[in-house]
Amino acid sequence: MDFELKIKKTKIFVFISFLLLGEIFLFIIFEKIPLLSSFYFLCLCWLLALFFLKLNILWDRSLLYVYFFILLYFILMLFDIYNIDFNWFLNEILPVFIAIAIYTYFIKVKDFKGLALISFISLIFIFISLITSIIGLNKYPLAARELAGALAVEGDYARIDYYRNIGIGSYGFFSCVAFMVPVIVYQIKKNKGVLKTVLIVLLIFMLLGLVRAQYTTQLMIGIVGLILAIGGTNRLKTSVVLVSLLLLIIIFTPRSFISDLLASFSNIFSGSVLQERLYDLSIAINQGFGSTDTHAGMRAARIPFLLNEFSKSPIIGGGESTGHVFWLDRLSMYGLIGIIPWILIITYQIKFNLKNLNNEFQFYYLISIIAFIALGFYKNTGGKEVFISIFLIIPGLNYLDYLYKPQINKLKHNKYNYNLYANE
Repeated sequence: MDFELKIKKTKIFVFISFLLLGEIFLFIIFEKIPLLSSFYFLCLCWLLALFFLKLNILWDRSLLYVYFFILLYFILMLFDIYNIDFNWFLNEILPVFIAIAIYTYFIKVKDFKGLALISFISLIFIFISLITSIIGLNKYPLAARELAGALAVEGDYARIDYYRNIGIGSYGFFSCVAFMVPVIVYQIKKNKGVLKTVLIVLLIFMLLGLVRAQYTTQLMIGIVGLILAIGGTNRLKTSVVLVSLLLLIIIFTPRSFISDLLASFSNIFSGSVLQERLYDLSIAINQGFGSTDTHAGMRAARIPFLLNEFSKSPIIGGGESTGHVFWLDRLSMYGLIGIIPWILIITYQIKFNLKNLNNEFQFYYLISIIAFIALGFYKNTGGKEVFISIFLIIPGLNYLDYLYKPQINKLKHNKYNYNLYANE
């Protein structure tokens, strides 16, 4: 009787997770369904399920760091040290909280098959949304870039809804796609047959989607992640040597030559924003990034500006924000006190996962995490798509074997006995 009740409880959590992930990644469908198009409503459903069915998860150590984040910011707001808009704060921390809560639940109750299932379902949703995005971007080439913030600034919410309704992904969607490239390569390497073929097709659509979305930085992250993941752990030393040699060649090669090479390469994407950005980068390399005459130069100029703002009040912040460099913006605005909760949350998740993930998977997981952190030092990041992918889906893809290798389900899971079956 207790076992049957446990199964029913597990199914409830899987079902709510399915709806939540559908709202985030299958927007062409869920955007049209009342209530199910509300991220807040579905988060509330998950929290209520935890409260009534598995309350102890809410006191897990992984979530205590999130509570510390919330408490610290509220205290600082209470004493007028920080002046933070509540909606902005909710959008900042709620996706982090819900992603970690879901992942913690499935790990703690040892429902690895359920975690594998919702991770795999997420891939299906992302696959579908990549297809609809590519179709939509063929008609509206700049739609994804407009969804990055320009339309919201202009107050054109009707067009935002229209793009979402026809299935075009946002900035956060394509960021998470870029972060997921390494773990998809891992799954392609270790699987065979139909699943391997499907994953290869998914990877092709991921890269094609990044090109069509015309987010230059995300495309570069996806390509670098692809190269490192293809090299893998077996050829890690070779990859490091090759990357080091490439950097040395770049450093000692005349800037004019690299600039001309990049300008020629940009012609591959003729007539697109990607061409403009790559050509702009070639000019910045030739002139030097100290100049603000180019888009790349202006982006680079934000970094010393924010570091200077941070240096004025490094403990509690109070500096200006550019709204374009995630980590440095937060350092400037909130100082070291404001960035400490982020460090605690991210480092704890990394340490926890490195203790539990398949040894081979850890390398690909770390590439994804490093990509996420690195993007935030150059551009904006965050949002529900990014945090759900980083804290839930990417580590969750480690457990895909539980869907089609029933012998694993008979084991008491740990990283060692899991590895016994990892390559069967």
